[in-house]
Amino acid sequence: MNVGDARRLYSGQLKQYNRKQFELAVKKNELQEKIDKTPDGKTIYEDEAVRLELSYEAVQRVYGPSYAAMGFQVQS
Repeated sequence: MNVGDARRLYSGQLKQYNRKQFELAVKKNELQEKIDKTPDGKTIYEDEAVRLELSYEAVQRVYGPSYAAMGFQVQS
């Protein structure tokens, strides 16, 4: 494998993580709106909120260091 191949492969993985993180962030925002609009929404949607947060953090743990290693700023 040459440098160009490795760069393409690595770049593709970072794009995939970035897409997943974005999708999860959108879902978190949508869920927060549902929670805010629903009486006792925090309790009703608690399990879903925890699952989304854990998924987001898992992607961040994998994606963040890789992205930072390439010299980009990582957003939490």
